[in-house]
Order: sequence, then C-alpha cells, then structure tokens
Amino acid sequence: MVTIAIPVYNVEPYVSEALHSAFGQTYKDIEVLVVDDCGSDGSMDIVRDIMPQYPGVKSRIISHEKNLGLGQARNTAIEACESEWLFFLDSDDTMTPTAIERLMTAATNDKSEIIIGSSDTIDDPETRRNIHCLLPRMYLEHEHAGMFLKGKMLPSLNTESWGRLYKMSLLKDNGILTMHPVFEDMMLFMQVGYCAKSISTVPDIVYTYRRRNGSICRSNWRTPERQKSLVDIKLAIEHYKFTHPCEGISEVKDTFVSGIKRLISK
Repeated sequence: MVTIAIPVYNVEPYVSEALHSAFGQTYKDIEVLVVDDCGSDGSMDIVRDIMPQYPGVKSRIISHEKNLGLGQARNTAIEACESEWLFFLDSDDTMTPTAIERLMTAATNDKSEIIIGSSDTIDDPETRRNIHCLLPRMYLEHEHAGMFLKGKMLPSLNTESWGRLYKMSLLKDNGILTMHPVFEDMMLFMQVGYCAKSISTVPDIVYTYRRRNGSICRSNWRTPERQKSLVDIKLAIEHYKFTHPCEGISEVKDTFVSGIKRLISK
C-alpha cells in the first residue's frame, strides 16, 4: 500500500483539486492521509466533504492541537504511516492520475528505496505550465545514493519532499524526520540521500507544483524571523554530522548553502 500524505493549512482555494487528484489515482492500493495543521479558513470543511465521495479508498485525518508548520505536519505523517510506501502531496499542488502507478512500476522493477518522478509547474493565477524537473529513466545502486546522484550525476535534481515514493523502512530504520520547520525539504533530502543505497528516477510527469503568492517558497525572506531561519539552516547544513564523508556530499552542501546565502540580507 502507498500512503499519500497531505498536510493542510489555509489552502481553501486549492485543496479540493489536490484531494481529487489523490483519490483519483489509477493505482488503487492507496491511503489518503490528511494532516490538519489548524488553519483558520474552510480547508478542512472541504476535506470532510470530499472524503465520503470516495468510499472505496481508505482515508483518515490526523489533527494537530495547534499549528506546528509544514515540517512537523510531514513528521506526523511519517510517524503515522502504516504502509510500505509514503508519498507527500502539498495541499495546493496536484498529482497526475497515473503518478503512483508509474512510480510503483519502477519500485517493483528496481527494488529501490526512493523513486523520484518528473514534475512541472503551474503559475497561479495564470495557467501557464513549465517543466520543473525532467528526469531520465535511471536506477542507481550506490553507497549514499542520493548524495552521489545529486552531487555527481544530476545536479539539476530537485530536492523537494513531494513527488517521490519513500520506502517506509528507509525512514523508520534510520529515524528520519524532517528536522527543520521551514527548510524541511533540504534537511529531509540530506538524510534520505545519505542513508539510501538505491534510487530510481522516471521521466513521467507525476506532480504539478503550483507557484503562488503566499506560499512558503515565495514568502518574504527579509523579515528578522526568516533571516534567523536562513542562518540556522545554513549552519545546520554546513555542520551536519555524517558518520564518514561520501561522494557527492560536498557538492550537495555547496549547492544548498549557496542558495541560502542568496536569500540572506547583507
């Protein structure tokens, strides 16, 4: 089974499309897990209205007692997941109908621990689509496979948490959580990339990322709170403790740190 985890916080205009894309998968052995992160709009009313429309699909809601942020919402999903595989869908994005089917085909054929799909973007409120990350069909078995793939073979590989299958044994056996409330993607990738021994990529577009004002990625990074977060995550990446050096890790660290430096006010 594959759990599709959807953290929800103040996404009323978008959550319906996200949910329908998850429930409408051609691959049927799925669970839709919504993490309610205590928003102030009608997002969860929409969730509760849509879930009964798909009685044949297992679904559930886990509610936080207060807003904890996207990173902790993903941690909640990791801790609650009972499936063999986990897929993150942000609640303002969508999946293609065959997303899980395409990823699971590669998972079955390759026996990989992570399967990464290609993605495109849509600008909000426009409808213009662009390729976000187009990947070759590849299977890589290598020590610290993610670091090697990102650092040495595919520097353009995106490091978002969404749009890929994670084998739950990889996450559970290594105690992997997102670690940082704002830069959850970077730190999750650092961990899974370091611990994974096999990764597959597929050229199929499995995910559409919505670029919109008000999202975390397009927030104002000049505020004192955001600047402190930038400095904190830069230090965390620079001083991240690994048991020993590995191929690709220097390149990955340099890429992340240089991107963060561009956001830090001088």
